[in-house]
Amino acid sequence: MVGYPVVVAPVAPAALPTSTAGTVIVSLPAEAKLFVDGEQVPMSTSTRSFQTPVLTPGQDYFYTMKVETVRNGEKIEKSTRVIVRAGQTARADFGDLTEAVPVKTTREGPAKITVQLPADAKLFVDDKPCTLASDTRTFETPKLEAGKKYGYTLRAEAVRDGKSVQSVRKVVMTAGEAVTVKFDDLGTLRTASR
Repeated sequence: MVGYPVVVAPVAPAALPTSTAGTVIVSLPAEAKLFVDGEQVPMSTSTRSFQTPVLTPGQDYFYTMKVETVRNGEKIEKSTRVIVRAGQTARADFGDLTEAVPVKTTREGPAKITVQLPADAKLFVDDKPCTLASDTRTFETPKLEAGKKYGYTLRAEAVRDGKSVQSVRKVVMTAGEAVTVKFDDLGTLRTASR
């Protein structure tokens, strides 16, 4: 049997879908803070929108969104997962946050201590010298257990009028707390003349 040559007509390639961005619109109270995948979105209106990076058509992508605000003196938050697709608009409505969950402040972790004192002063934390040197010194504690109170004794020393002066502060903190301690009197302390 003799075969005949096969003639293949050129076929136009199928149009491939092009990548495009999606749009996300979020409704929430104007005073609430919006976090997208852990990063705060610096807008303060009741409707916030943004474009995603370029997305591949036919794929599902998602953002984890969290809203925080204060109601009756208590910090509350609500989270949701928003699915986004290329060329489409996704919406998240947090309403008035009446169903939001109060934030528990019993998390483990370090506390953040900020100490304000004259730049020439020496700082001691529980009698150990702190090597930081500026008029604002910030450091974190080791990891602290949730629900417990911890304390440091901070001592600042400086030379004024040729004499050594010092001031002591006791600071109490809990896990995850940010505390500021000011030694604003150290610049004005004078040694007693005899």
